[in-house]
Parts: sequence; C-alpha cells; structure tokens
Amino acid sequence: MTMTGRKFLIAAACAVLFLLPCTLRGDGSNFDLDGPALNVRVTRGKLTLDLFQVPNLLAGDKLWIQPAFPPSQSVRYLLIVSFLRGATNPPPEEWFTKAETWNATVRAKGVSVAVPQGAQQALLMLAPVTGGDFTTLRAAVRGRPGIFVRAVQDLQQAGLQRTRLDKYLQGVQVIAQTDPSDLQKEAPLLAKSLKIKLDSDCFEKPPDQQAECLTQNSNDLVLDDGGAQTMVSELASGANTDLIGQISSTHMAGGGAYSPYVGAVVDMVKIFSNLHTAKYQYIPAISVVNGERLGLKLNNPPSFHDPKSVIVVGLPPIGPTHAPDLVASEPDKLHCLQNPAFVLPVDGGPLLYSTGFGRNLNLQWKDSAGKEIEVPVTSDAKRGGLVLAGAKTFPAGAEGKARLKGYWGFDSFAGPEFQLLSSSESAGWKMLPEDGSQLLTGKMDTIHLVSREAGCSEKVTFTSDASKSIAWKVTKASEIEAQLPLEDAKPGQVGLQIKQFGVAKPETLSLHVYSNDVKLADFDYHAGDATLDVKGAHLEQVASLNLDGVRFVPAKGASDGAGDLIFKADGNATTLTPESSQIARVALRDGRTLDLKGQIDPPRPRVTLLNKDVNMVSTGDPLAFLRLGNPNDLPLNGTLTFFVKDAAKFSPSMKLEIATEDESSSVQLSFSDGGLILQDATTARAQLNPAKSFGPSVFGELQFRVLDGKGGDSDWQPLTRLVRLPKITRIVCSDDVSKPCRLEGSDLFLIDSLSVDANFTSPVVVSEGFAGTSLSVPRPNGTLLYVKLRDAPGSVNRLLAPVFPEQ
Repeated sequence: MTMTGRKFLIAAACAVLFLLPCTLRGDGSNFDLDGPALNVRVTRGKLTLDLFQVPNLLAGDKLWIQPAFPPSQSVRYLLIVSFLRGATNPPPEEWFTKAETWNATVRAKGVSVAVPQGAQQALLMLAPVTGGDFTTLRAAVRGRPGIFVRAVQDLQQAGLQRTRLDKYLQGVQVIAQTDPSDLQKEAPLLAKSLKIKLDSDCFEKPPDQQAECLTQNSNDLVLDDGGAQTMVSELASGANTDLIGQISSTHMAGGGAYSPYVGAVVDMVKIFSNLHTAKYQYIPAISVVNGERLGLKLNNPPSFHDPKSVIVVGLPPIGPTHAPDLVASEPDKLHCLQNPAFVLPVDGGPLLYSTGFGRNLNLQWKDSAGKEIEVPVTSDAKRGGLVLAGAKTFPAGAEGKARLKGYWGFDSFAGPEFQLLSSSESAGWKMLPEDGSQLLTGKMDTIHLVSREAGCSEKVTFTSDASKSIAWKVTKASEIEAQLPLEDAKPGQVGLQIKQFGVAKPETLSLHVYSNDVKLADFDYHAGDATLDVKGAHLEQVASLNLDGVRFVPAKGASDGAGDLIFKADGNATTLTPESSQIARVALRDGRTLDLKGQIDPPRPRVTLLNKDVNMVSTGDPLAFLRLGNPNDLPLNGTLTFFVKDAAKFSPSMKLEIATEDESSSVQLSFSDGGLILQDATTARAQLNPAKSFGPSVFGELQFRVLDGKGGDSDWQPLTRLVRLPKITRIVCSDDVSKPCRLEGSDLFLIDSLSVDANFTSPVVVSEGFAGTSLSVPRPNGTLLYVKLRDAPGSVNRLLAPVFPEQ
C-alpha cells in the first residue's frame, strides 16, 4: 500500500470513529443528541418495577413498552423487540415482536412482551417505516447475531457508566450553583462514590473555575468499577476494522488510555461502522433512565433518507443478578443515629449511587435488649454513603451491629455490617481515674471521658462559660479526649457539660482541679524496702522520684492535697544503704524537677511466723466443752503461744505488737515483761492472753509486727482470729422425745445458731440482743450439738455438754 493510500485509510478511519480527531481523545464519544423516548416497566411474578430499578432480566419476565413520543411526532417509527441467544446461535423468528408506535392503541396502552426461555440478550430497534422493514431487520439480526450481541453488551456497559458520569456532572453543577466553597469537601466524596477520576489540582484554581476544571474532558473521567465492565473479543472482521483497531491502540488515538466509557463507545463505532446496507444504517443509543422513562442519547443525527437510521437500544442483561460487594469503609466506628451528619461510608458499588437498582434499603439490627429495629436508608453519592431515609424515632441508648438488607432489582441482598448507636437522656459520663490527679490550674490539660454513647457526642463546654471553646475528639468507641484550658481556672470543682445529639439537655460532669503549688516536706526510707514515703501537700503532681539512681513511682494514687504518698521502686532498690545520698530528685507532672531531702534509715525488722499453738478451754461447767472447728480461732479466754524469727537477730529493745485489723486495739509484748522470751538470737517465743490484754469486747482478725524501737517497724502479718465463747452449763431434756430440750448458761448472745447436724439443716438461730440464760434447742445426738458463733459464723464448732432429765 502506498503512503498516500495509507493516509487516506487513516483519515477515513478517524472519520468513522465519530469524527474523532486523531490528536484529541474522546471528542466524538459525546452522546448529546436527544432521541425518542419510551416508557418501560418489567413484571416478575406479582411485582412490577420501573426500568430504572431493573439490573437484569430473567426468562418469563414481562416487558411493558410504551412510546413516549410527542404529539408532534411526524416520522413513523416501527418498534421491534428482539431477543438473542448468543453470538453463534441465531434467534428464532418468533423471538421478534413489532409494534407500530403511531398506532393509537399502542400509544395509549403500550405493548407487552415476555422474555423467552433460552434468551441471553434483549434489544430494541426503532426504524423509520419504509415497507418490508420488519422482515429486513429481523433477517439482519438473525443473519449476523454476533454483531448485535456485542452491540448490546457495549450498549449496556456504556449506559451504566454513563449513569455514573451524569450523576457526577449533575452533582458538581448543583454544588457549584448552591455553594461553590463546598466543592473541595463534597466533590471528592462524590467522585469516590461513583468511581470518577478527580483532578485535585482543580482546587488550586480560583473558586469560580473549579467546577469547570472538575468536569472538563468528562468522557475520560469514568474509572473501571471493578465488576460492571464485561468486555468481549471483537467479532467484526475485515481490513477496515483491523485498521481502526490499530489506530485506536496508538498514542495518537488514545493508546489504551481510554476510560471504560470511551472504550465501550469506540467498540460500538467499530461494530456499527461495518453494519449497514444500502437501505439501513444502524446507530447506537445510550439509555438514560429515570423511573419508567427510557430516554435515548444519540451521537449522530438520524437519517431519514437511504440509508435510513435504525436506532439500536440495549436492554438489561438476561441472567442472574449480581449485587455489588459493598464494603463498609469504617466497620469499627460507632455511628450515631441522631447525628444530623449521619452517614455510613460504603465502597464498592458505584451503581448503588447512580441507579435505582438498590431499593428498599434498611439497616436491620437488634438492640441490647434483643428488640428488632429496622432503619430505612438511602444512598447519597455526594455524602459518600448511606443516609437515613426520612425522620425516625429510635429507642434511647440502643446499640448494636446492623446489617444492610434490601433488594437489588427483584432479588434480595445483604450488605456489610455497621455499628449503630442511639443516644439517651443519661449517657453516664465518667472521667478516667488516672486523669483525675492531673487536673492542675495554670495549664492546658488533657482528659479522657468515658461513656458507651461517646459516638453521639455533639459538644463539650464548661458549665460556667459555655462560650469558652473546648477542643475534643472521639478516640475510641466509648471514649472522647478533651483539651481543657485551665490557664485561668481556680482550684476546686469545675463543671463540664456534654451535649448528645438528639438530647435537649446536656449532661453535667463535675471535675476537681488541683492547685499547681506543690509542697514537698521530706521522705522516709528504710534500706531494703521496696517502698518510700513522701510527706507534703498536692503530691498528686509528683510523677516520679529518683534516689541515688533508683527510680520510685507513685504506688497508691494521688493525695487529697495534704499527707503522705507511698512510692514504689521501679527496679532494684537493694543498692540503697544508710550511707547513700539523702537527697532525692523529684519529677513533677508539669515537667519541673525539685530536690527533696530525706532520711535513709537502717533496714527494718523482717520476721516470719514459725509456729503457733492455741490452748483451748472449756465453757463454765467442766462437763461442758466447746471444741472450735477452725484451728486458727483463738478463744478470748484461751492462750496463744507462737514463735517468730528475725532475719537478723532480736535486740533487747525490740517489741512485738499485736492488734486488731483496724488497729483500734493493740497490745505490745516485750522481753522485759516476759511476753517475749528468746529461744536463740533470731528466734523468740511470744505468749498472748487476749482476755487480759484486750478485754471482753474485742474480737476478729489479729495481726502482728515487730517494733525495733528506732522507728523501724516490720510489715503487718496475719496472726489468728479472736472469738468470744458463751458459758454453757448443761442441757435439760424431758422424757418426751417429741419436745425440745433447754440449753442453760450465760453470754448466750455470742451464739449465732445451733443444730443437731453439721450441715445446719434446721438450725435454731439466736436473735440479736438475746438476754436470756436458756435456749430451746433440739434434742442432742447423745451429748453433741453443733454451734456457730457470732464472732466466726463461717466455722462449725462442736458442743459436748451433759444432758440432765427435767425435774
């Protein structure tokens, strides 16, 4: 082929490509001519949907088609409904239906056609009436079915992608007209929802130029949606087609840079440029559907001279529906239903936003009480997700996982799950305890407020000054972080108000702000200890203390403003001795460091309990004996002998202190009074007579420690439990075994209950304040009764008492 001939063919090919200039991509792919319109509805079973809601057809579906031509329509169009069954299998003649659109009955009532079994594609043709046209067009389809199969597929693809493009262009236009300043915020969401290419450089332009920039070269903006696009191999053949294919793949004609929308249009050009006769030429129409109305967009004006233009329209594909795989963008986020900005971000389904395929969408969930809740939603491309469909009242404080349910066309489908939350009158706000000790005057402070309804927070303000700004953000599902400006605050109570969406009255939370005027007195430490005691005021401001290389941190929380604070060693403290430095370096929470003088004393005594023995005694009568069931129990009128061992050795000045658990009563034993006797240098015997040491009103757990006489005391250790015993003299029973017996004695109020069996199946309970000297008791098992004492109700004790006959 000569160079001149090749240039001619290239020029001819460019002209075929909808007059596409070889140096400009996409200009000829604009379908901007309005064609005729039809009304189309689809019935499946008992349900009828507008075409806008139908993503697919199935065999047996009934198509209702009605011309929607204006009254002034002069050209008579023949409507042909045909079904295809694949590229290599011509459809039977009965799969073609014709309707005269100028017929008054057809215009008024439309025409109904059923999708036949085995059909794989459906198409419409609108042809100017010439005579013999139906037979000719039917023969054209049956003669070359593969071309029409490919045409339908490309028309379907281009139509769906055109819906996304139109939705985007309309959305940008609306934003630009209402509030151009919202473009930078809303246009990216709109583009992301519809999978449209966005040029972020447009936002660098002046506001009045941004909308034009965002929509220029519009046909190239459509991105592959990852699922809707189904390209098939080219079925046409011939030299011209091959040349057109070569040109479309070159850099000059686009070179693979076409958007899917432009690509589908180029494919249609290839197909329809080879499908013409002397009598007919075929032009594609992209469907623009709104409700039942099927509008047609053409890129070439129809011709009513030979070859006359036959408009080809693709209908939804025939086969099972494929609902999109929607994905929740923020699956773990709690979404507050009362939030006016409520939106559930959803990815993966641009057709959800651009078509009516997704219908009757609901969020279905159960609240914490198990109640079924259904929340209608609708898709909103401009906000990038699902929004509430109309006003609805939600149960207060409800929370749970909701799944998106609805229909994709005729078929039900389930989408992703979302975490939903509904606010209530009382959200139960609390501050994290560790933040309470850090609220100091004179500085900005960070606190964390906790509530299961944190996701429904609207505003945080001071009770005293609602105009003072408090910055806050949700950091977790049940937590918000707030920055409190306390530079001018005074020590004491500060009130916060947390306003919830949908709740008129805010909730008030009272916080305590501490003075920043820390006072450190001194510290006290015994070598070998793991803890250190600091004296001062406002010690809650102390973060740590460093003593000769050993770091100590607060062990028991903050002080209430005055008093001691215990610090624990954060590491090995055995290196500290009385000869170490007596100055500690204190780090405050506000970043300051202070020196604190103190004292490192010699090690405190470290004693262990070796052994103990309880000398049990009888109650008043030598014949009556109460045996305690717990070997750790010490009767008030008994004697306790025990041995203790010092890790070092005992000194003559040491004492052993025994006290009740609350230290309200105590006694000290020493070597000088005989309460302590050395066995050897490290072991001592102690003897306690509780009745003599404590008196008749002391009972409960006893503990002990060693006092070294120099201010160094060992830790408290558990010793025994002190119990008081009643004085029981005898039991008197009559000869009649059906009658109860009588227990006699004194101090019987110390008895909790009695029973004839150890399980206390039917106990006799002694009432509080009992002042008598006898009790009605069940007949003993011989001379045995089981007793629980008021000082130790958990222990079962055995009472052996003589039984006397009643006189």
